[in-house]
Amino acid sequence: MSELLAAEIRHRIAESGPLPFEAFMRLALYHPEHGYYATRVPGEGGHYGTSPSVSPWFGRLVAGELEGMWRALGQPASFTVIEVGAGRADLAASALAGAGDPFSAALHWRIVEQFAAVAALQARRLGAQASRVVWSSRLGDAAVGSGCVLAHEVLDNFPVHVLEESPSTPGAAQEVYVALDGSHFVERLCPPSDRRLVAGQGLVEGQAGRRRRFEVCSGLEAWLAEASAAIERGYLLLIDYGDLEDDLWAKNPEGTIVTYGPDGFGRDPLAEPGERDITADVNFSAVER
Repeated sequence: MSELLAAEIRHRIAESGPLPFEAFMRLALYHPEHGYYATRVPGEGGHYGTSPSVSPWFGRLVAGELEGMWRALGQPASFTVIEVGAGRADLAASALAGAGDPFSAALHWRIVEQFAAVAALQARRLGAQASRVVWSSRLGDAAVGSGCVLAHEVLDNFPVHVLEESPSTPGAAQEVYVALDGSHFVERLCPPSDRRLVAGQGLVEGQAGRRRRFEVCSGLEAWLAEASAAIERGYLLLIDYGDLEDDLWAKNPEGTIVTYGPDGFGRDPLAEPGERDITADVNFSAVER
């Protein structure tokens, strides 16, 4: 399958020129037929497991946190968890099983999943508990009164733009594009595809030398707006890998992008698109903004 996706990406580059890395990453992960997440999920043919798959205690701890939210909201008759990126639904299964009365009677669960095959796998994993879960393809399909938007290891898979800061000109940066060298994908530095990528990232005098390459997730703001519109009263619970500025840059001057594939951990995101997961640490300062 990776060769079919690679051929499509090569065709796009040949037709329209180099792609920003963000567009390449989006295709590699989310192409509707050949993207990594269209063909596998963590723990089910994927190349790694996540915490909810290791032990049911992760889901039980989350259930306790959700109950605290429910009580803080005044114990409404209905409390809906909208989970994005549910994987095999191990977290949902453990949390639903671990919720005690009276919270359990108020707890409802919605899984946001864009791939029908993955939703079917989740329903099989949930078994009898699937009757307590509904599925939707978009986060903003239907707003709920009280609840929590839950995203576990989701933001680290958002496609990111990769910028490289000029060591000699503070405030100047180039963007990493994906080009072709024969049939091979290679990096090419070009002017930023959108000047706002640079303007919002603190590229000012005094930052030079603290980072060489870093990622910008342009999809954060729209996703957070959609998440906040999905519930009238409630919470957003994000569990992910990341850090705050400036520590994120100081610890990772070459950027944070890594891959997980058939050969394990790697650092070449251009290899075999669709066959390996691509992640970048979450900039929690950007999330807070």
